[in-house]
Amino acid sequence: MRLSWLASQLSISAASASVSVLALVSKGLLYKARAEDDGRATALFLTDEGVAACLSCQYFEANRHPGKPAPHHCGLVIAPLSVALLRMDCPEQVPADPATRRRNWKVFA
Repeated sequence: MRLSWLASQLSISAASASVSVLALVSKGLLYKARAEDDGRATALFLTDEGVAACLSCQYFEANRHPGKPAPHHCGLVIAPLSVALLRMDCPEQVPADPATRRRNWKVFA
């Protein structure tokens, strides 16, 4: 994904997104590389550790509450989740099966 797309999806400025991305890179959850389709652009990729976020957890349900401010759901805490509450370091994370992970990630692709 591109930084501009990420900022747009989160409704934040590119500068704010850049600061967040740098923090995730420093934690080893993301890495940056040149975009294949435009050598001037930077693309963002999840590391193996970065994949173990809410979206890869068996408790995560993408878009269970469509149209709501918190459209996603965590089955562990039985509560709706907004994008801002998605976690990258949840100690209760239990890896979901590959099909569920792919389905969850498609929501954000």
